[in-house]
Amino acid sequence: MRFLRIPLFLAFIVLACQGLWAQTTVTGNIETTIVDIVDHIPGIGTNKFVIPTTAQMSVFQSVFSQMNAGNFSDIQTLLAPFDYTISRFLNTPTSDTLYLVKENYPIKLGWGTFIYNPKTSNDLAIEAPHPLWDRYTWSMAIKVFLGTKAKWFMMAGTHRYANSDSSSDMAHVTASMFYTAHKTDANAIAVQIHGFDGSSPQYAGYPNAVISNGTLYPSALYYTLRDNYVQQGFTTGVFSYSTYNSLNQLGATTNKEGLWSNSNNKKFVHIEHDQPLRFDTTKLRKTANAIIKTFSQPTEIAKEPSQSKSYNLIEAFPNPFNPGTTISVSIMTGDLVTLSIRDILGRTIQTIHEGYLAAGKHTFRFDASSLPSGIYFGTLTGSNSLQRIKLILLK
Repeated sequence: MRFLRIPLFLAFIVLACQGLWAQTTVTGNIETTIVDIVDHIPGIGTNKFVIPTTAQMSVFQSVFSQMNAGNFSDIQTLLAPFDYTISRFLNTPTSDTLYLVKENYPIKLGWGTFIYNPKTSNDLAIEAPHPLWDRYTWSMAIKVFLGTKAKWFMMAGTHRYANSDSSSDMAHVTASMFYTAHKTDANAIAVQIHGFDGSSPQYAGYPNAVISNGTLYPSALYYTLRDNYVQQGFTTGVFSYSTYNSLNQLGATTNKEGLWSNSNNKKFVHIEHDQPLRFDTTKLRKTANAIIKTFSQPTEIAKEPSQSKSYNLIEAFPNPFNPGTTISVSIMTGDLVTLSIRDILGRTIQTIHEGYLAAGKHTFRFDASSLPSGIYFGTLTGSNSLQRIKLILLK
C-alpha cells in the first residue's frame, strides 16, 4: 500500500502543473480581500502600469470568455506567465462562491482585479476604474456587486495617474485589461462608480451625484436611479439634453467603456459622487443601497421610457437600416418643431425638418449613406416637448 501511494501523489502534482487542479480555494470575506488589494495598488507617479500588448490582451480576453462560459480548469495556466492567479473564493458573509482573478504581490503590471459570480441571472458589471484617485469608490463598488449579485466586478490595478502619460487612466484608454474585460464580458448593463470634489470651483452648483449614460439621451432607468438617490437624501442630477449646460463636466461623453457600450446596444451607467457620499461611511452605505435598489431586479432594469403624449416618433422603418430609413412622426397639436439626427454625443448630424407641422402623422426620409455604422438618434423638439428614437445604421 505504501508503494501505491507514491505514484498517486506524483500524478496529483503532474495534474496540478498542467493547470487542471492548479486553481486554489479560499474561504474568507471578499470585502476584506479588496481592502488588502487596494492597499497594494501602486500610487500616483509610480509608472507601475505596464501597457499590455495586443497578444497579452488576447490572452486575458480568453480568460474572461472562459470564465463567462464556466470553464475554469485551464485559466491558471493562461494566467501563470503574468504572475496572476485565479481562486475559487467562498465568501462567508454572503455564502456566495466567486472566482477571483488578481495579480500577486508586489504588483508589477497593474492590470487590475476581476471577480466573477457564476450563479447569478443578473447580467450586470460593477466597475471601479479609479480606486485611488476617486477615493473609496472601490468600497462602494464591492458593496453594490454583492448587494445586486452582479455577474462581474472590475477594479483598476493602479492609480489613475500612475503613469505620467495617462496610459493608466482606465476610463479613457483601450490598451488595458479593464477595457478588454468590459467588452469581452459584454454585460447588458455596466455601472461605473466615480467620484469628484464638489468643493472645486469647476463643480460649483453641482448636486451630490451626477448620473449619465455618456449621451444626451438617458432612458427612464437613469431617472429611476436618480429618484432612489433622492430618497436617500442626496441631491442628484441626470446628464441629458436639458441639463447639458449645468452638468456637462461630468457627462462621461469620452468614457471608453461607455462609448463601446453605447455603440453595441448595451446600457452604460456612469455615476459621479461628491466626497461626502464616499468619505462618510453611513452615506456611502446609503449610496450603495440606492444603486442596489435600482439594479437588483435583472428583468426590470432594461426598460425604455414610454413615448410622450404630446409628440411621438412612432417608428423608423427599417431599423436597423442601410443606407436609409423612414421616420414617422405623429403630432397631437400643431407646433413649430425641429426633427434632427444626432450622434451619441448629441452633435447634430443632419436637420431633416425645421418649421411648423400640423397635427397628424408625417413621414421623413433619413439618408445615412455618407455616415459610418453606429447608433444615432432621431430627435424631435417642440415648444414643450423633446422626444427621440434610437436609429441603428449597419453597413
